[in-house]
Amino acid sequence: MPRNPANSDRHSLAAMMAQNDKLPSVGATKTLIRAAFIIANGANRPYIKLGMNLSEVDVLSALARSEAGLNCSEIADATLITKGGITGVLDRLEARGFVQRLPSREDRRSIRIQLTEKGVGFCRELFEELADDNQEIFAKALNPAQIKQLIKFLTLVVRSMEYDGETRTNVSEPTHGHERI
Repeated sequence: MPRNPANSDRHSLAAMMAQNDKLPSVGATKTLIRAAFIIANGANRPYIKLGMNLSEVDVLSALARSEAGLNCSEIADATLITKGGITGVLDRLEARGFVQRLPSREDRRSIRIQLTEKGVGFCRELFEELADDNQEIFAKALNPAQIKQLIKFLTLVVRSMEYDGETRTNVSEPTHGHERI
C-alpha cells in the first residue's frame, strides 16, 4: 500500500517541532510570551476590571508623565501603539472623560492631548493599584535581587533585537488589530 506523502510531511513537521521544543531559546520565548500575555490580559488586572485595555492604559501612562500634554506623534513615540491606532484609543478615553483634545498654542494645525481633572484622579488611583498589583505578581515568584536580574536579562534580549549590526527597530511589531502589543 503506497504511503500518503501528506502523512510523511506531517510526521516530519512534528519531529522538527519536537526537536525545536528542546532548544532553550524556544522554551524561553514561549515562556516569555505566555508571561506577557498573562500580565497584560489577566482577569484580575486593575484595568481589565474597569473595562479598559492595555493600549488605553499605555496612553494614559504617557499622558500622566507629561505635564503639558502630547500630540499624537509624541504619544505614538512614547507608547506601543501605532499612529493609526491612537485615534480610536483617544476617542474611547475622551468618551470616558479622561482626556481632552486642545489646539496647540504653537501650531494651530496641531492638537495636544491632555488628561482632564477626572483623568488625573483616575490615573492616580489606577497606577497606584497597578504598581501594587505588579509588585504582588513578581513577589510571588522572585525576590528583589532576582527581579533586578530579570530586568537586566530582558534588557539584554531587547537590545540585541533592536540592534544587531543593522537597525532592527524598523521591523514591524506584532499587532492585535491595529495596535502594537
